[in-house]
Amino acid sequence: LNTPKQLSMMPSEEDGSKFVLSRESADEWGNKLHTLLEGRQSSSAAITMDVRTHLAMLQANSLPRSRGVLGEERDSWAIRDTIQDGMHVDNGDGMLLEYKFNYEDPFGGCDPLMCPSAGSIIPSPMTSNCSIESQSKANDAYAAAYSTMIGSGMDPLLGVCIAASVKAIFRELGKTDGEGVFHPPSYTWSVIDQIADCSLRARGNFKQVDGLSRKMYKEFGYR
Repeated sequence: LNTPKQLSMMPSEEDGSKFVLSRESADEWGNKLHTLLEGRQSSSAAITMDVRTHLAMLQANSLPRSRGVLGEERDSWAIRDTIQDGMHVDNGDGMLLEYKFNYEDPFGGCDPLMCPSAGSIIPSPMTSNCSIESQSKANDAYAAAYSTMIGSGMDPLLGVCIAASVKAIFRELGKTDGEGVFHPPSYTWSVIDQIADCSLRARGNFKQVDGLSRKMYKEFGYR
């Protein structure tokens, strides 16, 4: 599931140079995701989203608890961007946010801001500027790659590393013509080799941070 493509979004609110998803939208997205996840088999779904949506859902307490659908031991969420110095940044870096819920504990066991959580920051293996259209298509490629990797049985961290690498290649090699039409890179063996090399670098350079979502939550200004 790629939330920007699967769900409709109500207007966001602007706070200075930050765009904050409204509580109503966060509730709506949470309810729709809960419905989509309900009744699925264990470890049978993959979700990617942007960090601002994820934080807004944390603030609204609308993040679904998947009961194993997003991972046997932890709920894993692939995030396609990050927060730096309190601001939203989409420079190719990705994150994996994971929550370990205790469904038997009524006192915070199912609260993602209180339960044990971990996160991994995956720095982009390439740094390049790109057009808005290229960025949008690169984010779609990120979602498709992550879903494919999880569907093949790969663990979420390596799946995000590969997804971030696919996104980096789309940003680097994809072209937008004079009419604003984006042309993705061809999947030649050379391009596939570049994705593999980038994935190895991403896997070797990721940084794990306990309580990463809580850190981002506070850094972005939520209380």
